[in-house]
Order: sequence, then C-alpha cells, then structure tokens
Amino acid sequence: MTKKILSLFVLRSFKDNNGLTLIESLVSFSIWMIICHMFFVGIFFLAELNEKVKQNEEYEFFVFFEEIQRELYLANSVNVSTASFTLHLPTRSISYSKYNDYVRRRVNGTGHELVLQNVSSFKVMEVKGRLLCQIIFSNGKKLTKEWFTIHELEKYSL
Repeated sequence: MTKKILSLFVLRSFKDNNGLTLIESLVSFSIWMIICHMFFVGIFFLAELNEKVKQNEEYEFFVFFEEIQRELYLANSVNVSTASFTLHLPTRSISYSKYNDYVRRRVNGTGHELVLQNVSSFKVMEVKGRLLCQIIFSNGKKLTKEWFTIHELEKYSL
C-alpha cells in the first residue's frame, strides 16, 4: 500500500515538468534550517554537559571526604597503607582503596561501592596523628585533604 502511494507521488512529480516551484524551495530550505538548528543546539548541549560533569567530579570529592569525616568520628582505630586505609568501627571495618581508575569502599571486606571516578593516583598517609589523603584525577587535577583522627583530637580536649 505504501509503495503504491509512494510510486504515485514520484510518478506524478516526474510527469509534471514545470520545474522546482518557489513553495517547494521554501519548504526544503525550512527543513534544512531546522536540521542545522538542531545540530548546533546539540553541540552546545554537549559542551554544557561536559561542564556539568566537571562540577560533578568536585561534588563527588566533597561527598567522599564528608563520608570519611563522619566515619573517622566513629572509628576506634585507623590502619593506613600507601594506597588504602581501613577504619575500624565498633560494629564493622570500612576500607577505602584504589581499584583501576576508581576509589572503592568496602565494608567488612565485602561489597564494592565506587566513591570516586577517573582517579589516576590515590595516596594515604598518617602524619603526626592526622590522616592525609592526596588524590590526582585523570585530568590532572590534584586535591588533598587532611583530617584529625578522633584520638588525636582527644589529646587536645580540656
């Protein structure tokens, strides 16, 4: 059925040798302009999306460090190695380590929660009773955060 309608339209347009009319030209030009407009809007949308992804990286970083701060407050002890650290809470132990280009969180040695993405370097150090974490992202951005452990804060309490 559709072939019949299409063939009638095509044959009808070829039978009429009057050429391209002004209305046909305007319609085709309008369609072309709509396609071009949608293409450029799409490019600007992708550029804006790229900026939002960069902001998301900073938000992930903020949430990651706030979560560690909260868990450090509850921790009884902290074990630190070069590329990971483990917080021992009364009911569980939580470890953070680098896995491929992610930083992952594991509870009691199980699970696999990705907390940071696009990480090229993840270093953790204990310096004078403080926990120092240095993260370098794939784009070269370097972020460092330092926390007092709860035991270090107890030394300074009145």
